[in-house]
Amino acid sequence: MYRLCTAHRQVWHLSHVARRFQCDESELRRLLYEQTGGMFPELVTRPDLKLFLPPINGPDSLTPTP
Repeated sequence: MYRLCTAHRQVWHLSHVARRFQCDESELRRLLYEQTGGMFPELVTRPDLKLFLPPINGPDSLTPTP
């Protein structure tokens, strides 16, 4: 018997998030960069990246289960 496992990850469309918070996308990127302790420099150095995959703690769906 085979078990199919899928991964479901939250992806943020930065332009949509900025619109929802009523701010500029560049301001949102800078704030996310600052609030994460500079962990994601691509937020401010790569405006061509339109998606952000935030780190979410918890069990990984890709981990094999017995």
